[in-house]
Amino acid sequence: MKKHPNIFDVEEIPNDEQNTTVFRSSITIAGQRLLAMVIIDDSIFTILRVQILPQAVTEENKAALLDLINEQNKGYKPFKLYLNDNKDLMLDTCLTVTTDELDGEVVYTLFDVIITYLNNSYRKIMKVVW
Repeated sequence: MKKHPNIFDVEEIPNDEQNTTVFRSSITIAGQRLLAMVIIDDSIFTILRVQILPQAVTEENKAALLDLINEQNKGYKPFKLYLNDNKDLMLDTCLTVTTDELDGEVVYTLFDVIITYLNNSYRKIMKVVW
């Protein structure tokens, strides 16, 4: 992810009690564009989220994919993999923000960590999915 202030599309979630704002972008891993988001709200938690693969789970790969997710989650502190309600394979990183301003350098550093991880793990993940 290049450091450029205009790489995010901004969406304020209407009628949201937490005043959530989603900043959407993408990252390229193994030739694939993955949706990347920064989700901020009135809480002290900010989420960096990457959609690794939409509708990743099938009956055929479910057990192996859950095993892989568990294995990866045990080995990596900064983020967690999970399947959302749409069966999309997601990656989340949570950071606490105790001031009124989000530190962009921290966000870019965490995205660099995520990109490095995905560059090293994406093919392994896809082998299980496919």
